[in-house]
Amino acid sequence: MHEPCFSDQPALVRELDHEGRKVRISIWYGANTGPDDTGFGIIRDVGLDPRVRGFPVLKAAVDSSGHGYANVFGWIQVISHLGRDGSIEDWSPDPFPMMRDRGVPFMLAGYLPTFFDAPFWADRPQLHWRADLFLCPIVVRRPSEEAIEPLGGFRWGFQIPSQGAEPALLPLEEVGHGAWAESLPRLRFWFPSWRFAEWPGTEAVPTSVARSV
Repeated sequence: MHEPCFSDQPALVRELDHEGRKVRISIWYGANTGPDDTGFGIIRDVGLDPRVRGFPVLKAAVDSSGHGYANVFGWIQVISHLGRDGSIEDWSPDPFPMMRDRGVPFMLAGYLPTFFDAPFWADRPQLHWRADLFLCPIVVRRPSEEAIEPLGGFRWGFQIPSQGAEPALLPLEEVGHGAWAESLPRLRFWFPSWRFAEWPGTEAVPTSVARSV
């Protein structure tokens, strides 16, 4: 289905190899063109608020040459708020709202899951919002039995330079070991019942993290 806020062609396409199977990730990325175009009308307390316009919207679709359970993936997204010097001032995981209190790290999971997100701040505070999004194969077992390992990663977001200003989209880019390593100790802290592996082909680095509130 074509979304009104996206062009016909994806902004980024990556083909990755997973245990001999080809996995294709297609990402559409653009500015929100209005609440009707992004389904905000069904969200309580937001509705048809025209102030959603200009904020980023992202959709990521997955296709694979695998079959059955080999096509089960999960999307993990981690959010950073950056200071003027680019340093991270705040960090938080971004699970699906209905799963937020259940200790599940995934924003979305299932059979070839399509990810969609459209962040929005009605009061438009000065803000540098950055999201790192990772696609992770899921082995259908208990969380403690199989570590989550990323297959691919992407970064996107927006910046509001001053209170009330228009949001400016950050570029969509591919990320890898560095972004996952930055998020890894925090994921392990917030979701202690789950196991998280290093980025494929890298070694573990001892780290510690204090929980942000």
